[in-house]
Amino acid sequence: MDQLLADVRILDLTHVWYGPWCTLMLAEMGADVIKIEPPWGSLGRLSQRGPMYGGASPTFHHLNLNKKDLSLDMKNEKGEQYL
Repeated sequence: MDQLLADVRILDLTHVWYGPWCTLMLAEMGADVIKIEPPWGSLGRLSQRGPMYGGASPTFHHLNLNKKDLSLDMKNEKGEQYL
């Protein structure tokens, strides 16, 4: 099956639920999604009570399936160079 968005790259700068869910759908359609997190981690990593896996909630893991992940400090000059 052809991937509808196979030639699309998306930078995911979203937090908590709706943004990550939307970019998950884009990744499911074949887009190359790169999740950008601040150095201290995404808010969604700790947004759920209950068991944690690898320092993040199961919901965080699910919402970030099929994405690449990058930590970037965009308030720092070196971090700005990458955007």
